[in-house]
Amino acid sequence: MIYKKKKDLNISQNIVAKNNFCPSESNYQLSSEDENIQKFHLNFKKNLLAQKTYSFIEKSVILSLIEMKRRPDLLSPNSRLQIYLKINNQNYYFDFIPKNFEGPETMPYLMGLDYLMKMFNPQNTLNNLARDLDQDSTSDNVVSNDLEMFLKENQKELSQSENFVSQFFKGDEIITKYETFKSLSFKSILDTYLKLKMNNFSQYSQTPLPFYKISSNDLLPSSTIECNYDINLDQKILHNDQMRDELKSHTVAFMENKNTFLAVGSSILQRPLRPSRDFQTFFQIMTPRLPLPTCQFRGQNQNVNLFSTNGKNPLQHFQHLISYDISKVESAQGLNEILSFSRHLFLKGPDRILYESKRGRKSQLDFFLSMNFPIYHVEALGNIFGEATFENKTQKTLHRTLVIDERSPSRLWCK
Repeated sequence: MIYKKKKDLNISQNIVAKNNFCPSESNYQLSSEDENIQKFHLNFKKNLLAQKTYSFIEKSVILSLIEMKRRPDLLSPNSRLQIYLKINNQNYYFDFIPKNFEGPETMPYLMGLDYLMKMFNPQNTLNNLARDLDQDSTSDNVVSNDLEMFLKENQKELSQSENFVSQFFKGDEIITKYETFKSLSFKSILDTYLKLKMNNFSQYSQTPLPFYKISSNDLLPSSTIECNYDINLDQKILHNDQMRDELKSHTVAFMENKNTFLAVGSSILQRPLRPSRDFQTFFQIMTPRLPLPTCQFRGQNQNVNLFSTNGKNPLQHFQHLISYDISKVESAQGLNEILSFSRHLFLKGPDRILYESKRGRKSQLDFFLSMNFPIYHVEALGNIFGEATFENKTQKTLHRTLVIDERSPSRLWCK
């Protein structure tokens, strides 16, 4: 839909609300792009975590392995893996990628998890965790709403592959939500990873993410903003072929007491759809050359770490958040309000504006109309997730919480 006149816009504030952050008393928080997260996690905690005492890193790795198998349309062992980790009062950023994108295939996603185990939990191995998962029924692959949509949209193409027919079809029908689908065991995936010597760290780059200080005229003296892209220099960031529709990403977020784990895996899905060369139950993907945007916001009363993962120009959403004075936010509720505010994107080739008109205000639309660009209505733009800590010095309270986007299918589990 193109808006040329004001009367074309039907403004509505009836946005369905959901729990986008946890209460301050929550010491155990989990986010997953699975609408059945509460039911799954209760079983997961009862059947697996309760049987054995796992460290925070082990739990984070277990969750990441489960999500990799649950969403083969978004993740694979070959996916790029970006991680923000807060553990033992120390912050870490990692971006796991091949050293040589032109060389043979590598497995950055598995290598990243392997690296975390060796760095923080050397007394156990990724292989042992895989064996534990294979013994637990709660790690079965259940079709989520989004996976069902992907399968239906690509049913004809999937039917051309015997592997995918065996995996995603029952007779002539594609499987649907809540049904289970076949996949390799975790142990067999790890065995292939080791057999092909993909655990050779010399094939990868595992250095911390580079960060650039971002300037803003309204930034408080006590505040800093750092991002893994230099927003000050480049206004066309991520406007390239990598950001076409086939770039997929999937997130994992976990918080336990003072420790936090945020991960986003990204892949470029190859067409026509075909099984991975090394793992027949995953799709053939390319590892993206560029990382997805992440920014950290530090202030007198705030400490916020966010990733922006979806759409043609995910970094532009951070540019707008900075202009909305995100560095002055003092509560989780305030952060949620800014993240829920209507979004827009300025795109070139041709010049146009994508705009969440149903979330917008008339004054904002009037401003866009004055620019004489075509305005295209979209239901939702982007997906921003992360974690935040807010300190109330007057009340002497500290609020730590995961943060998810109202637009995403993600759900929070808080305890």
